[in-house]
This record gives sequence, structure tokens and C-alpha cells, in this order.
Amino acid sequence: MRVAHLLRKLDPAEWSGTETAIQRLFDGLRANGVDPVVFCPRLQRGPGADPLSASGFEVQRFRAFVPVLGLSRQRKRQLVSVGGNLMSFDLLTSLWREREMAVMHVHTLGRIGGIGLTIAKQRRLPFVVTIHGGVLDLPDKIKRSFNAPVDHGWEWGKLFGVLFQSHRLFCDADAILTCNGKEAALLQEQFPAKRVLVQPHGVPLEIYRADQRQAALDAFPQIRDRQIPLCLGRIDPIKNQGWLLEQAPAIFAKYPRALLVLAGPCTDEPYGRHIEQTITRQNLGQRVLLTGGLPPNDPRVVGLLQLASTL
Repeated sequence: MRVAHLLRKLDPAEWSGTETAIQRLFDGLRANGVDPVVFCPRLQRGPGADPLSASGFEVQRFRAFVPVLGLSRQRKRQLVSVGGNLMSFDLLTSLWREREMAVMHVHTLGRIGGIGLTIAKQRRLPFVVTIHGGVLDLPDKIKRSFNAPVDHGWEWGKLFGVLFQSHRLFCDADAILTCNGKEAALLQEQFPAKRVLVQPHGVPLEIYRADQRQAALDAFPQIRDRQIPLCLGRIDPIKNQGWLLEQAPAIFAKYPRALLVLAGPCTDEPYGRHIEQTITRQNLGQRVLLTGGLPPNDPRVVGLLQLASTL
């Protein structure tokens, strides 16, 4: 069985939890005779070493764009980086030509998800939505930021959201998957007739059986002989590393040997600068480590997890 998976982004340089969860999902699907094919936006630069392609999975990239006039180049980069509400004409034809798919599985909402829904309806295919993160189970501030109009620009692409019925993704889905039990309960309450399932992320235990602590120590020698509170995730407001830095002075006062490690790529440039400025302002340069992005299943990531402390 061939299943089409629509992703909002797939950038090896900004690999994070969603991409890792999808890779592990594909490993499980392959073991059960399911053939996944990925549809994701093209990158402005060359994609480099793509972990999904390297694992033998088919990846098809389509042209996508931000349908907003008047945005700064930096803001456009930010929206593309987090897989903002993109639009693609290319995706329509790519999906329509994919004659062998048996299921449409979208891992994104918005216009890209709506295109998947439209093709699934036309082809009479089962339509599945996976929520990575949250939609209903989010702080009010984050919900408002998601629903706020795009600043300093005119969003001419709203028509496509209506045309592709993006607002009906949950209403028309045959199944909704989430890794969050509370999210699932809220969705079931709002859509009582829908099949809502909690699908925990898979963890390949063999990756963690090997001791990789030395790999982390070699890459980041400043962590040696320190207590390591670890935050593993992209540098982005939704991950709230800023709150951790607010608590850092109290943490360090109680645990003098602690070194806070923030491991992940930056997907929001202004927020990344804010984090760096906060570290400088609070004189935390010797107490906080920013690793940058690290590849999936990298020995350095595994080593950091093995060294992480419970304070």
C-alpha cells in the first residue's frame, strides 16, 4: 500500500522533533508493508543530505511560496522556516499524477493541508490528519499568535484557503492522530463523530543502548563534570526557551555546577537574537550552551540525552 504524506517542511539543516517522529513512523510503516512517499516544499538552497532519502524513502519536492505581499525578506524566511501557511500550485499537479496512492496523510494544516484534502476528495481516498504539537491544547498567547493576521503585509492567498476548504480538515478527516492525550480529548469533544487516536512517538531503543556520552563530551567539552539540564528543540517562541533563561539565575544559584544546554536549530531569527541578547545581558555566556542544529539520531544528541541531569 502506498501512502502520500504531506509535510509543511523538510529541511535537514533545521531537523527537529516533527521530522524525527515522521522518520520513525516511516520505519514502522515500512516494516508493515506500507510504502510512504513524501511531498514537501523545495528548499531555496540544495537540500543536502536528506535523512529520509538516505533511509530509502521517496521524497518529492514541490514549489511553494508565501502568498503575502509586502513582507520583508527576513519575515518570509521565518515563515518558510516554520512551514507557515504556504501555497503551492505545483503540489496540485504532483498529487494528481500520483496514481498509486491509497491514503492521503497530511502532517500540516492550512492551505497545504487543504490541497491534500481536495485531492483526497476528488480521488475518493481516505484522508488522515496528524497534529504535531498542538491545535486546541495550546496557551492562549500562542493561539492568538497563530490566528493573528500576517504583520506588515497583505495576504492575498486567503482565497485559496477557502477554495481548498482548509477550515474543514478536521471535519472531513477519516481519522485524526495526535501524540497528546489532552489534545485528543479536546478534539473528540469538538468533533464527537470523528475517530481521534493518540499515537505516541516511536523510540528506537537500539539507538540509545550504545553509550554515546563521549561523542557529546568531544563535541562540547564545556559540559564535562557539569550537571546538564537539557532543552532539546528548535529555538522558537513556541518552545519557550526564554522562560528557561528567566529561571536560569535561580537554577544556577541552587545548582552551582549546572550548565543549561539548548540544543536545536533556530527557526525564528528575531527570537534567536533575543535569546542570545538575554544570555549576554544576564552574563550567562559561561552557563548556557547553544549547540545549533544536530542531525537526527546523531551520536552527539544521544550523548547529550544520556548525560542530561534531573535537577
